[in-house]
Amino acid sequence: MVMATALLVGLLAGSGCGSTQSEILRVDVKHAFTFRGWGVSLAWWANIIGDPWHLPSTEVSSSIGDTWPSQARDAVLQDLFGDPSQGQSVDGQTIYPLGLNVLRYNIGASPATFDPQPPLGEGCSSPATFGVGKEVPSPQQEPDAQISVDWDARQISVLTEAIADVSAAQGSGRPGSQQDRPLLEAFANSPPWWLMPKHCSTGYGGTDGLDADAYARYLVGVLEAFHARGINFSTIDPFNEPNSHFWPSAGHQEGANFDSGAPEQKVVTALCSALRSATQPLETGISFNDGNKPRETKDGLDQLSDPLCVTQINTHTYEDQGQADLRKKVEDHNSSTKDPSATWKLSMSEFGSSLPMTIAVQIADDLQELRPSTWVYWQAIDNAWGLLGALPEMDDRGNLHNPPGLLYPPSGKDAVQPNGRYSTLAQFTRYIRPGALIYPLHLKENSYSGQATGGDPRIRVVVAKNMDQSIAIVATNPTETSQTLRLSLHDLHPICVASTTQIEVPLKKNNKGDDISYDARRSSGTAPQLSGGELSDALSARTVTTYVFRSSTSPSSSCASGGERAASSGKTPPSPGASEGQPLGGDLGHLPETGIASFTASADRICGRANQVFDGLPSGLSSWRDQADVSTELAALRQEVTDLAALVPPQMVAARYHEMVGQYVRNMELVQRGLHDLQDGNHADYDKTYGQTLNLSVGMPELAGYCSAHPLLSGYGPGLAP
Repeated sequence: MVMATALLVGLLAGSGCGSTQSEILRVDVKHAFTFRGWGVSLAWWANIIGDPWHLPSTEVSSSIGDTWPSQARDAVLQDLFGDPSQGQSVDGQTIYPLGLNVLRYNIGASPATFDPQPPLGEGCSSPATFGVGKEVPSPQQEPDAQISVDWDARQISVLTEAIADVSAAQGSGRPGSQQDRPLLEAFANSPPWWLMPKHCSTGYGGTDGLDADAYARYLVGVLEAFHARGINFSTIDPFNEPNSHFWPSAGHQEGANFDSGAPEQKVVTALCSALRSATQPLETGISFNDGNKPRETKDGLDQLSDPLCVTQINTHTYEDQGQADLRKKVEDHNSSTKDPSATWKLSMSEFGSSLPMTIAVQIADDLQELRPSTWVYWQAIDNAWGLLGALPEMDDRGNLHNPPGLLYPPSGKDAVQPNGRYSTLAQFTRYIRPGALIYPLHLKENSYSGQATGGDPRIRVVVAKNMDQSIAIVATNPTETSQTLRLSLHDLHPICVASTTQIEVPLKKNNKGDDISYDARRSSGTAPQLSGGELSDALSARTVTTYVFRSSTSPSSSCASGGERAASSGKTPPSPGASEGQPLGGDLGHLPETGIASFTASADRICGRANQVFDGLPSGLSSWRDQADVSTELAALRQEVTDLAALVPPQMVAARYHEMVGQYVRNMELVQRGLHDLQDGNHADYDKTYGQTLNLSVGMPELAGYCSAHPLLSGYGPGLAP
């Protein structure tokens, strides 16, 4: 395995335990974390379906075949990156997009042409034999050649279109917002073939003797070439499973082994130096190090003596080993640093499986134990691990049993079909949106041991608190019998059940016990009960079920005690958070003139406090640390949150403003918790909260730009719709 916005939804993550599931699961409010989104790697499918632009046919790899029809390509990109509330008709059925917003671009390492054969090292497999799409052309084809991203035209065409699709889907008519832009990362499976000691991009011969400075200059040169085209990457990862020791991968793909410690440190140091001396104004941090499993990633991080320019820790989770340990490593680092720019984000940068149930279980386990800010799936298109089935007769190594010329769909959209993996992932991505607040459950750490494909009988539960204050809950029952879900939501705001959406994806098995298909069907039976803040429902065997409830932050709102079960198909679910009660949208025209004035005054106070948190955080919290009367500060914060909740109920304010203020409220609650700890003399917890708040300020710098009442309210005055 290689390396391998609009509506914002908050999330609570967790898992069940016990085969009968008789105990009540409870959310862990104190350890909530912000979720930035879902994504996919562009390797290798983008190199297959992309438009080769102006490249002559002699420069297009023969294993890729002819160019895909634009209609089929557009359908794929809409399935992956389109607005998840807007379905498109495909072969007589409505497909709702996944709404992914994280894109990982694969910097290629292979020759662009094979006639004549490039001077590869003895014993090195030719990239021409890798398998369809896996020979990704390096943007620099020779040591002294100029870097040109046109060599990788196919993948870049997909990247460019995907960026536009994500921006359109996430933007919802809000051009220019940084929240609406996709998160972009560049990663390399290997240094370019000509830079490898044995001239081999499969990793044959190892990396001993690699010129780390030349590799770093090459990577930064690629970033600068993209910058010149208006594409900027937030992070770059020079490694992919570098400590796994299975490269050269039997000649099937690009890869390179780097030992932990000095070899990796040398690359990180060189890359940091090259980034700082870049000729273009790059704002790119280093991701480290995409280990095959969390324990492997932590081992590499433990041996990194100086994490220069590292802003994100990437890990794959192909084995559930050390998720909580890696998270603690990142948390400890963030708590100890006083420099916001030196904190680390944590990303689950690759997971893939042929089994839909395995995917659902892994997502829940990762969100409970690892708690990453992003979760990225590996392969979008193939018939083994892909989310979409379009390539005929492809085996698990990407090899075709049909002639290359039959690779592309013979007709339009109807040839690209979502499968069980797609529908399973959609249970999460369509309802847990970027900007989510994730709450783990109160469980023992490292509750899940062994592979997700093992015989672990426990149900998993992921609960989402939307930024529009709705609640999304995804429950996975991997067992062969019905299980009872009991989930306490007492620690959240009161939940008004204007509507409950339930989507259920049952998974079938073959005689080997593998998930081979799915049977998305309409739910039926007794409606799930939400009584006294507790959700209780029966989960059918081998199902993934999503619930969506409405919640309220308004003290005057009345809340129903039960929910209704909305009939749905896995391919035609209701739009995320669709409410049959009061709409979330609206405008300030519904408020009386005096209410608008109070609303504006409250926004001024909230934004002023948010500016302290985001723009002046170190000095701001330092001054609070020295204040004798912390209770006065707490009382002021509580009053601001209460005022805002009373003045801005969801049904009476523009959705965009409500989303932003909702995030401010959560940030204030985080600061409140820290001040509580300080007041109680609990300095250890305070320092931890301090680090979390620093990390939050780095993770969402765009919020600082909204922390002014007038820009926020511009265009949202009386009578103006959002």
